[in-house]
Amino acid sequence: MTTDPDPDPGPGRRRGPRTDLDVRARLVAVAERMFGEQGLDPVSARAVAREAGVAPGALAYHFPAGKTALVAAVIDRRMTLVGADMSRHLSALLERDGEVTPRELIEAVLMPAVALIQADPVGGLRWMRIIARLQLAEDPSWAAAVNGGPRLDELLAAVSARVLPERDRHEVGSRVGIAVFSVLALLVSPEQVGGTRGAAGAGLDPGFVERLADFAAAGIEGSWAAAGRRP
Repeated sequence: MTTDPDPDPGPGRRRGPRTDLDVRARLVAVAERMFGEQGLDPVSARAVAREAGVAPGALAYHFPAGKTALVAAVIDRRMTLVGADMSRHLSALLERDGEVTPRELIEAVLMPAVALIQADPVGGLRWMRIIARLQLAEDPSWAAAVNGGPRLDELLAAVSARVLPERDRHEVGSRVGIAVFSVLALLVSPEQVGGTRGAAGAGLDPGFVERLADFAAAGIEGSWAAAGRRP
């Protein structure tokens, strides 16, 4: 997976009017950095413009809807590649015959995110943190991103129907949803996993990724007796 060149040179650079690069790309890159590091709520669109050295008028020109449009642009910046990769993996599982294992489903969602972070350890991790926060908050921006065709939510539901087909569909779907959310959240918050460091400047620890996939797949298979769901 390739990523776009980053027009954000980072904090602490010269302020003032920008004439050396694309203003819209600069705003999106700086927004991604600030949202990824500070969270979405504390960062205003004007704060992004100040950090980018862009005049308020230019911000309004490129993003008339303000912060909402800026968040959407940050999502779109990498979602085209990541979403297409996830869609390709999920579609491949649908096109083949037979049952889909929980591990295969998890890898179809997890590995495109891993590839993004490996290709761009700093920027990719920031972007994934934004996505995880939007997903947790059930933000409309997240829904709009996954509903772009082909719809990832529909593909995921279709693949989930092929996982543990002898089990209760509602219970399997619930477990898949929890597993997918958990794996993406833990991927970008490795400090929560018993001190294991997953993401660092050099990318992700393959052992961490392997354990994460095992954990999520086991959660889907789980103990059906405890759930009160027997075939």
